Amino acid sequence: YRRAIITPDPEQIIRENRKAKKLALQ
Repeated sequence: YRRAIITPDPEQIIRENRKAKKLALQ
C-alpha cells in the first residue's frame, strides 16, 4: 500500500503540469 501523498507517481505529476500549462496558455 503506497501513500500517494508521500510518493506521488511522476507520470501523474507530469499530467497535472500539462493541464496547468494548457490552462495558463488559455
